[in-house]
Amino acid sequence: MPKNITSLKSFVEHIMKLREDSLTQGVSSYQWFFRGQENSEWAIYPNIFRNDGLAKENHIIQGALRQNPFEFQSKEDFEILTKLQHYGLGTRLIDVTLNPLVALYFATEKSVEYKENKNGQYSQEEKDGMVFVQYAPWHSTDELCIRIASTIPFLEIDATWTTNVLLKKLRSARVISDDEEQLLKKDNCKLLIEYLQDSFFVISSHSNERLIRQSGAFVIPTFINFADKHNVCQSLIAKSYKSINEKFSTETLVIPAKNKQAIREELDFFNINEATLFPELEHQMTYIKQRNVPVSGA
Repeated sequence: MPKNITSLKSFVEHIMKLREDSLTQGVSSYQWFFRGQENSEWAIYPNIFRNDGLAKENHIIQGALRQNPFEFQSKEDFEILTKLQHYGLGTRLIDVTLNPLVALYFATEKSVEYKENKNGQYSQEEKDGMVFVQYAPWHSTDELCIRIASTIPFLEIDATWTTNVLLKKLRSARVISDDEEQLLKKDNCKLLIEYLQDSFFVISSHSNERLIRQSGAFVIPTFINFADKHNVCQSLIAKSYKSINEKFSTETLVIPAKNKQAIREELDFFNINEATLFPELEHQMTYIKQRNVPVSGA
């Protein structure tokens, strides 16, 4: 259920209550994840799932790799995806954070839509923000499910591909071993179906300063469709997509538009702002101009 958050204090109190409740579960392999969105009406989609991007996923990635081959040399698939994401190329990765205050910052970004009035003119409507939360198992990049999920974007899966073709490609690329291939084929590919129709929370090494500052983590979806559910290992397959809202708790935290600026001011007092979350120089300068921060030595 949605809960309105009108101040930093109410947000922290609610998050701490969630944390206390989770401590009673005693699950050491679980972690709290948070995602802030400036518009509460938006579904959670990776960028590549929009505007027919999925059909061009492999071409987009290969084009980036050809343009900058030395930037991606000797990097694993997941690390390549995070680097592409960092530089603004749409991937299937979804940014989340381990720090609830970072999620709150992004949820308090001003969001405006224009709606047509009865007289044919347009008026501005400021939208509420939203923080999504989830206490879930986390995965590292070397786990089997993440190795497979990270390779899917690099494969040009066409109408002739079957499950067996996919497994052979994974094996030839040394993403999976012979033993792992046999494991994935067991019980009509039961484990493989699970891996290829889910999304996973991933905590990776912080390979850039922005990830460090934002306590960044990711969700990576697979969403492969099987045409024949009775004979999965021989089935034709295809890339698919859907929102991943279901991966988060049904309890969401709504940030009313009228409270966004006040909460931003409170976050700034605790040094959560554009300058601390974004290391790039342009963000430092923007923060100084907006906040009229005195420059040292001036």
